[in-house]
Amino acid sequence: MSITRPAAPFETSGKVLRRVELPPGKKLVALIFDLCEQPFEISGYQGDIVDCLRKHKIPTTFFAGGKWLLTHPERAAQLLGDPLFEIGNHAWEHRYFPLLTRSRMNTEIEAAQLAYQQVHKGLHDRRCLGPNGKPAFQNALPHQQLFRFPFGACTPEGIKAVESHGLLAVQWDVSSSDAWRGQSLNGMVRSVLKRVRSGSIVLFHANGRGWKTAEALPILVKELHKRGYEFVQVSELIAAGRPVYAEKCYDFREGDVNRYRPIAARLERSYDRFYKRLGKRPPQIAPIAGERAGNTGSFSHKNDGEVPN
Repeated sequence: MSITRPAAPFETSGKVLRRVELPPGKKLVALIFDLCEQPFEISGYQGDIVDCLRKHKIPTTFFAGGKWLLTHPERAAQLLGDPLFEIGNHAWEHRYFPLLTRSRMNTEIEAAQLAYQQVHKGLHDRRCLGPNGKPAFQNALPHQQLFRFPFGACTPEGIKAVESHGLLAVQWDVSSSDAWRGQSLNGMVRSVLKRVRSGSIVLFHANGRGWKTAEALPILVKELHKRGYEFVQVSELIAAGRPVYAEKCYDFREGDVNRYRPIAARLERSYDRFYKRLGKRPPQIAPIAGERAGNTGSFSHKNDGEVPN
């Protein structure tokens, strides 16, 4: 399968999107959820989160790693075929871009795009219907438009690499910190409600690392609705106002994602050893026959500590 490289649908400027400035009186917010996976693992799929989003009819943007899409083919197809959801590119296997060569960056971006296109083609070939009665493949674009950096960490070279593939780099202005095991339910709710504002992009995880997200999400949805907010996908949020960009990637303040660099360096060494044992280098884009058994609900990652974005 050849990769599709459309013209960038959004303005690109060598920066990352953090939020969107909206006209007075317009109260929109976009929720984003990570579905990422490292080279030597199969991470989860938190069905209770997806069920909640569907129950409350919340338009949502998922940022999925290419490897995750191929190890969860049925779930990936269900997400693509649902008009409530859009799927952005979260790289192939969640590598830390500041440590990568430009060639490796391109591989991470392109392999994830190919994985997405493979899932979309599978939907097309199956000719199944989506929940709105339309052919499921028509509910998703044949190519991705948005990208989110693994670990929330980037460099100017990384942003250029993303934009060269016709993608817009998306960050966030509100983090739920749900990938931190120490985050409490009440702490997550208070933190999000304190920081959210019209035009916000709010970060969560749905791959087994959103530790208390399923419990917090209904509370947040109810309270945000009460405050007059409507939920939209990131692409819809961009179209509704003026995008606010930043030159650097960060979580709460500039420089804070640098804390992941030592962890990422250790992971890179472990990845090298892993692939050396396999006797090959990534990526391997190939169909996956079936989904991991029992992977229909919340699936916890073996790492009990804080897991990077």
